[in-house]
Amino acid sequence: MPRGDKSEYTDKQERKADHVAEGYENAACPRVKRNAGHGRRSIRTAAAATRRGQGAERRTRTNPRRRVDASASRPPRIDRPSSVRRQQRRLQQRASETLNTRITDVSVTGEFTMTDLRPTIGKPETLHLDRNGWVPNHQRFPVLIYHNVMVAEGKEAAAALESMFRRNDWPPRWHDGVYFFHHYHSTAHEVLGIANGKARLMLGGPAGQEVSVTAGDVLVLPVGTGHCCLEANPDFLVVGAYPPNQTADLCQEAPTAAMLAQMNKLVSPLSDPVTGREGWLEKLW
Repeated sequence: MPRGDKSEYTDKQERKADHVAEGYENAACPRVKRNAGHGRRSIRTAAAATRRGQGAERRTRTNPRRRVDASASRPPRIDRPSSVRRQQRRLQQRASETLNTRITDVSVTGEFTMTDLRPTIGKPETLHLDRNGWVPNHQRFPVLIYHNVMVAEGKEAAAALESMFRRNDWPPRWHDGVYFFHHYHSTAHEVLGIANGKARLMLGGPAGQEVSVTAGDVLVLPVGTGHCCLEANPDFLVVGAYPPNQTADLCQEAPTAAMLAQMNKLVSPLSDPVTGREGWLEKLW
């Protein structure tokens, strides 16, 4: 056999011998093989646990683009406003809305009938008010106060007042109370129909004229007349209305020269809210 072939044969024999010896050692020492396998399994298990931990961390991590600072988005806590400020805010909101549309916030319904009125409605009480500090009042038109106009009470009285005002061309706008702070309107005359309860009102501004009203009374306030509520029972309810094409603002400061000129130019309505055309308002205003 050539030398080169013999060397190749010898190398193969040596490699085979080494392989047999290695297999013998593994067979003779199975614990080494098991320990080696256990070690590989331990490494795989630890790696899998690491991957699971990283996945959990990734799932619980908040997306920075979607993160919201709750303290920054939450408005600052403020104390509960007083009843005066709540009422002022409601009046400002009501004054800012368009009042030339049909009434939308009245919950009662009903039709006006002559039986809802007293058989005879006498001459209203008149109250002349001069300027009182920052409250202008009206120098020519007096306040008209009708007493005990309605027969009905509660919701029926509110519906009857609403229908009566609409029939006499004073579109009703709201159901509410009278606010507990002095104010006046520089852009509209106003009528207040007392549908339920009773109250003490101050007309003409601070230290003005105090009047007591009860269900069935109606007050016609010319533009600029100061008014506020001093005391009222819980079921006190008022139906408010204005002449056509007039909207009410809210004033708590002295009027400017332009505001005074505007108030003086505001003409008398064509109809009395209670007695209609050719009623007492035409005679007294």
